[in-house]
Amino acid sequence: MINVVFGQKGGIGKTLISNHVLPYLSGSRMVVEIDNNNFSSIYDNSKKIIGKSTNTSIKELEKTLNDIDYDSSDDNIIVDVGGGDDSTKVINAILEIGLDVEYWLPLSTDFETVKTLRNTRNIIGDAKTNLVFSNFTNLKIDFWFIFGSEEYGIKENLEILENFNNFYQVKNSVLFGIAKVYKTTIWDLALIHKDYELSKIKNIWRKNGREYYHKALQMHRLSVSCDNFLKGVKSSQNEIGVEV
Repeated sequence: MINVVFGQKGGIGKTLISNHVLPYLSGSRMVVEIDNNNFSSIYDNSKKIIGKSTNTSIKELEKTLNDIDYDSSDDNIIVDVGGGDDSTKVINAILEIGLDVEYWLPLSTDFETVKTLRNTRNIIGDAKTNLVFSNFTNLKIDFWFIFGSEEYGIKENLEILENFNNFYQVKNSVLFGIAKVYKTTIWDLALIHKDYELSKIKNIWRKNGREYYHKALQMHRLSVSCDNFLKGVKSSQNEIGVEV
């Protein structure tokens, strides 16, 4: 399966979804970034994802998509398509080749992204497409331009949500930044506490002194928080509280 994270506007959470969330949801380890920037080295310590970056020149793009098509028979692959004019070029190339693709479209709290969302959905056509509400605190309040606001007299605009197969929620979280500090992903951090039984390993930590014990507990709590965050994203599927 090929999972393509796409949005014509930059800064809407494509890379966060591609590297932190989709590997967990899809089980994929390979993330291919098709952009004119290099794959970020901040994920150097990750054991869950392997990053590859390529540019959008005609020659490189054709080769990359051929490789993705070949490799997708054995593994799930995540494709992170950069924003801007080149993003449409990449999608048109995917459509031309006829790849079997599932799309993930992030939507940020900037109401102007709705215009590009509509354009994107029209370009994709009938392919399976998931809408990801990203980088928000309160779904109904922050996405007022969809769910409406009685307080400010804004009517709901639910037709925007039509023709999407699934909906996911990726809330704003400091965990993304913390994972970057460790040069890894939230999924990597979420797995740390699963390698031991807390009640037993505490005795081992104590033998290394008070400072070590405190740091180990902090990492444990971080791991649990990351695990709960990802579980929350998974359980949020289609839980938007309205009929579409």
